[in-house]
Amino acid sequence: MQHDISTQPTSAASHAVMLRMAGERAGARLLEPVRGVLRHRPAAVRVQRLAQHMPAPLRHVRARAEDICRGRWLLAGSEVYAQGEVIFDRHDTPRDWLRALHGFDWIFTLLNGEKRLWRLMARTLVLDWLDRLRRRTLPRQAQQAPVLARRLVNLCAAAPLLLHGAQDTFAARLLAGLAQQWRTVQATPTAGLTALDRLEVMMARAFAALALSDNLQIRTQALVALAEELERQFLPDGGHVSRAPLVLLDVLGTLLPLRQTVEMAGLEVPATMEQVAEKALPMLRMLRHADGSLALFHGARHTGRAWLARLLETYDTTGGAPLDLAPHAGFARLTGGNSVLLADVGAPPLPWHNPAGALSPLAIEFSSAGQRIFTSCGAPLREMPELDEAARMSAAHCTPVLGEGDAGKLHDSLLGRWLLGAPMAEGPCVSARLERAAPGMLLQAEHDGWRKTHGMMAQRRLFLATDGADLRGEDAFEPLQVPGGQVELPFTIRFHLHPAVKASMARDGLSVMLMLPDRSGWSFSARNARLALEESILMAGENGPRRSTQIVLHGICPAIGCTVNWRLKKISATSSRRRSPRKASTQTPALPLD
Repeated sequence: MQHDISTQPTSAASHAVMLRMAGERAGARLLEPVRGVLRHRPAAVRVQRLAQHMPAPLRHVRARAEDICRGRWLLAGSEVYAQGEVIFDRHDTPRDWLRALHGFDWIFTLLNGEKRLWRLMARTLVLDWLDRLRRRTLPRQAQQAPVLARRLVNLCAAAPLLLHGAQDTFAARLLAGLAQQWRTVQATPTAGLTALDRLEVMMARAFAALALSDNLQIRTQALVALAEELERQFLPDGGHVSRAPLVLLDVLGTLLPLRQTVEMAGLEVPATMEQVAEKALPMLRMLRHADGSLALFHGARHTGRAWLARLLETYDTTGGAPLDLAPHAGFARLTGGNSVLLADVGAPPLPWHNPAGALSPLAIEFSSAGQRIFTSCGAPLREMPELDEAARMSAAHCTPVLGEGDAGKLHDSLLGRWLLGAPMAEGPCVSARLERAAPGMLLQAEHDGWRKTHGMMAQRRLFLATDGADLRGEDAFEPLQVPGGQVELPFTIRFHLHPAVKASMARDGLSVMLMLPDRSGWSFSARNARLALEESILMAGENGPRRSTQIVLHGICPAIGCTVNWRLKKISATSSRRRSPRKASTQTPALPLD
């Protein structure tokens, strides 16, 4: 069985389209203040009761109820203490922390607890926040569109628990606050937002329409608008335009509860919403490793393991097999035994689709028996500009690099950041083909990231045996024309190891021994390159960046091109036993990339 894909969203022919979209985005930003004045104010919304109980969205929250009650707030990778003061008066904190605080994802850690004190604490915090909203003393981060949208969704879902047993005065203030936030979300312009932020706003409008209004027209309009946005942002194979596994999980964490509520309300689920849910869940399973966590591609700040498990357990009723190749999203999945290899075989996303998109064509991640072995570095949970930029580079991924540059280019300027929101990633054209046979699965992919700079194509072939214990790779740099000189270029091929993996160089320097947490061993070897162990860093994670190790293959590529072969093989208990050459040859079949 064979599948082919080719992606080229950032080729030279598409630059005019990108510039036109940037111009439209700039025009939208310039006109937003004028539109804010000219826009008709939405019809007055008065909420006297809850129209529909909404299920809580599934979010990634690390804060614990006990800590919050003690004044210890651990949000967005930062820890803030607020003993004896109202937490919403703290403005001298990291911006990501402020956005997480005012987004109210943490409210359910208090409401879902067993102690009555925690629910009283939740009501007190909501009243404190509403008081600062009335006095207009909230920081600007609290009014940003995605923060406003997440807060409205969370408070709509939390309202039944907050109102249960509460006094009438609290109920009146909460419902008035919800009505005010709903009006603000309705009036929020979306022209200058990223794809995820725009979708957050549209989902919040639909969420509020269902939770706070009995008006069928208002509900239908909000659902239709959301369906149109979903159609713009989701790809035919179920991937999101951001190409970020964690973004896909975040969107489904709100969209699936919303779809469930539409069904409970006896309304017709828009066809687009139904199709997105049906296709996005298999895509999410495709991007899941053997350890139950997501791949760290394109800006992932953590692996979302527990979050993903809850979502699949709650909403994935079919449990179908994951995709092997997603032609539109640009990912491939090779499986064998209890091993999983995930490969990025697409071009980097556009900056307004994902400001954290990386130059990572042909990058791989590998896991086996519930343990991550090869991994991307990911991005730090806490806002760290230098590491955020480094996370977008090719060197932060398990992929070949030719010369001193990346597989593409980041165009960075103050004007570009203002127009696009982030440096524009000019990535390569990528093509891939996947084959499945009795010995295993074979992926063949290539990209032209060094066409302009060095006149070279990068090719990668990957084979994973059926038992999952043998992974083989072949990386080649091929000239696009007849070489005219003796130009030689250095190359590196990196394999970032998870911090839990212990690596040691063999005495002969020709292989690396890997020891996994379960005490199983793997051997890595290579031909036509110098093998080295170097320092690395895993930036993604709950506890901040962690030191790690990377296997690096160094070499010099001549003008006629070069090929490097490498192999990762599990060391079995019987591998050290001597076998006669005849017996070994009859039991070991010829495999691809030998």
